[in-house]
Amino acid sequence: MHAAWLTALLAFAQSSEPPRCTLAEGDTALCRRAFLASRLAACLAPSYSYRFGGRTVSHGLVWELSFDIPREGWEKAFAIGAPVDEVAMGLPPAKSAFYVSLAAAFALYPADLRLEGRVALRTRVLSLAFPESPSLSFLHLSLGLGGYASRLGVGPRAELRLRIGHIAWGGLALCAGYQPALARDLHQGDIGIGFEAPWVWWW
Repeated sequence: MHAAWLTALLAFAQSSEPPRCTLAEGDTALCRRAFLASRLAACLAPSYSYRFGGRTVSHGLVWELSFDIPREGWEKAFAIGAPVDEVAMGLPPAKSAFYVSLAAAFALYPADLRLEGRVALRTRVLSLAFPESPSLSFLHLSLGLGGYASRLGVGPRAELRLRIGHIAWGGLALCAGYQPALARDLHQGDIGIGFEAPWVWWW
């Protein structure tokens, strides 16, 4: 009896395929759950930040909410569970779906009880290792400009950001930032690491 059950279980396992999640095929519901889970994780899990320059050096945490702004007509190319035919759509493979991202962040540096708000507009400048098709790449470099507000005042902020991971699912983000406090003649920089998964409006 046990042998019969084992044989039936093995036959079922071999005949059934495990659920898959890709942009163009597989389990659509699974893909959507993966997308939602990755975005929630990116919002809730803080990045680690190391701030230097000025008069203090401190460690902190940064929570961020970001949105990728798509080009017109690219929603079909990045729809979950739908086939992608860039040639039929007339979309050059050298183009990317996302040129810019909007981000708002909240930073906490416990050592000096400093709270900081940040906003940034980022633009993707390079995707590797498939520059002819950024949707297949796993290395994305972007530049950002924005501002910050803290007890030191309000000032500009510049960023250099590297995302290691699929453009649709997010990944590890390495960030270097510079923000002067002009009124106090302070020049500060920070480096950070964390998980980044921007929201996309049509999902």
